[in-house]
Amino acid sequence: MLIGLMSDTHDRVPAVAELVRRMTDLGVGLVLHAGDFCSPFSLKPFQDANLALAGVFGHNDGDQQGLKAFAAQGMGHELFESPHSLTIGEHKILLVHDIG
Repeated sequence: MLIGLMSDTHDRVPAVAELVRRMTDLGVGLVLHAGDFCSPFSLKPFQDANLALAGVFGHNDGDQQGLKAFAAQGMGHELFESPHSLTIGEHKILLVHDIG
């Protein structure tokens, strides 16, 4: 599986939608997001593309409950506190927004 990585998208929905489109065209099956989505609506490009997303919250993600609720509407969208470890296949990954 091809995995995409991004962070600090800060509500830039048109730019994120374009990047999601490019990732989808390349066959990306999962995007790891290292935080700072900002608002819940910023997850819409992932939902529209039906692209799986695993992410952690950043320090600009004020509405974490809203982000979690929006993520729950899409298949394969999960958001966690940072840092968060996850296993993909045989690989263990630590997803971190900021180390202080």
